[in-house]
Amino acid sequence: KALAINTQLGNPYSMARNLGMIALVQKSLGNFDDSRKTLDQVIEISQQINDRDGMIVALENRAVLDIECGDTVSAIAPLERAVRMSTELGLREREWRARMNLADAYSSLGGIAEAQEELERAIAIVEDLRRSLPGDELAQRAFVNMVFPYNAMVGLLVDNKRAVEAFQFAERSKARVLLDILRQGRADTSKAMTAVESNRERELTAQLTRLNQDYRQRLETGGESTAQGKLRKAQLEYEAFITGLYAAHPQLRLERGDIAPVSVDEVAALLKQRAADAFVEFVVTNDATYLFTITAGARGAGKVRAHSIAVTKSDLQKEVMAFRDLLAARDLTYGAAAQKLYDRLLRPAEAELRDARVVCVVADGPLWELPFQALKPGPTRFVIDRHAIFYAPSITVLREMMSKRRDHAGKTHLLAFGNPVIPTQVASRVHAEYRDVSLAPVPETETEVRRIAALYGAQNSRVHLRRDAREELAKAEAPAFAVLHFATHGIFDDQNALSSRLVFSPPRSPTEDGFLEAREIMQLKLHAEVAVLSACETARGRIGAGEGVIGMSWALFVAGCPTTIVSQWKVSSASTTDLMIELHRALLASDRANRSAAEALRHAALAVRAKPAYRHPFYWSPFVAVGTNR
Repeated sequence: KALAINTQLGNPYSMARNLGMIALVQKSLGNFDDSRKTLDQVIEISQQINDRDGMIVALENRAVLDIECGDTVSAIAPLERAVRMSTELGLREREWRARMNLADAYSSLGGIAEAQEELERAIAIVEDLRRSLPGDELAQRAFVNMVFPYNAMVGLLVDNKRAVEAFQFAERSKARVLLDILRQGRADTSKAMTAVESNRERELTAQLTRLNQDYRQRLETGGESTAQGKLRKAQLEYEAFITGLYAAHPQLRLERGDIAPVSVDEVAALLKQRAADAFVEFVVTNDATYLFTITAGARGAGKVRAHSIAVTKSDLQKEVMAFRDLLAARDLTYGAAAQKLYDRLLRPAEAELRDARVVCVVADGPLWELPFQALKPGPTRFVIDRHAIFYAPSITVLREMMSKRRDHAGKTHLLAFGNPVIPTQVASRVHAEYRDVSLAPVPETETEVRRIAALYGAQNSRVHLRRDAREELAKAEAPAFAVLHFATHGIFDDQNALSSRLVFSPPRSPTEDGFLEAREIMQLKLHAEVAVLSACETARGRIGAGEGVIGMSWALFVAGCPTTIVSQWKVSSASTTDLMIELHRALLASDRANRSAAEALRHAALAVRAKPAYRHPFYWSPFVAVGTNR
């Protein structure tokens, strides 16, 4: 209908767009010949009206269709034409995509060197584009669709037995925004803003605080139901302001693309420092999954091996979520799924990992949701029986975090919050809005915090319970402590990961709202060695391509805390109390036993699993260590 109307109006530009969409529909229905003919029409119309941007898109779609139909030779010419046109027009986004598709065509025809050259050019363009992006989560969102040429290069090199080069490109694609912040610090926008911009920033910040307060009050008292919508709108408005700020002040943009990924020699040095005994890194692409292992080779050199796993991103995500659902439901039939995932993901590297006591996993895509410690190499064994597992966004980030270790306020000084008072109305309304989120009182957390504090001793701990467990105290006191423990509820925001929050008692400060958001954590200057988030789903966040999980642990990295203990699903209060006490007991003993955070967590999980009532992985496997494992 749209095509008919635009044809009648004599609007060739819109006609070409309509035909392009029709061609995609025809392709999805399997009508490939019709799709080709329609795309040829688009190319002809675009040429007549000199719509070169539209022609580039049509040429690419036509070529990709040819490749998928097995006629790769016919795809070369239109792709080369698309590359030339996008280069001439300075359309960098179009150019890197065209070069990536051209590399795919060359590779299919056996032109490995030509394919690598095109991918290197595509990656160079992506790196250049990143230099003009603003920082933090905004940059990550733009980078999400730019990881494809890196992934294509990884696949090309792995297929051609070039594991070391493939590993380095894998590292180049991961945690780039986080790495930029760790290396160069967060941009200080306040120094660059004009008076008008400063006033606007204060207005927007005050608006966010006020709406958060209104939202909490509405939860407590009832009333109009638009508070959450207004808050979401204000969050988007603030993000738009920050984006415009970076555009107006180019000096705020972080210099990107010039940070060298970790080398194999540097990984070997991390192995010698006992950062881990082995590294396992995944790259999950739409068509396949790649597994790298880095272990100590002869004479202390790093040894890299690559494995290609025949599973698509879509299928892997289904398997991971099905397994998680079995664990979260305490289903007794989880064993088959646990063994299948082990066979798929870790069995290929079993020989390399045999002697590893501590394994660092650099996950990717849906694998960030997978509790590797609960996978089963055999009917009666779990991964946790062999290895202590911890996670890192990338090995390059791990290197940077270890190089920026701060002095800690005290070796064992603890700051803990537990059992905040959540008004009944707030709990019920949050439950209604976030479906299965419960903010019901958890008196066990008060016991948990008191018993943990007793391990550290009264002189080495500060505890805030019930009405005293307030956000303003957390912000004010957290920078002065070496160990942080939050036994509070957590709310995961799947629309805006950095708005995920820990819930505290009603604030006494007029400038606070009782929600400690991930974006607020990022602004703190912490000196903690480890932060323990004894709350539900604190490991979760938006999984950004190349950035890992952007949420609480990401925010704590930026704030300066190198290791975080977080949960991957809703936990049992009673078993969590037992696990947390064992965890802190092991952390306190770590100096004497040379035990890392991952080993302390493994010790705690095994202690909980030894209790007959808690044998199911639901009870002992939801918590993971993310960070440097120190």
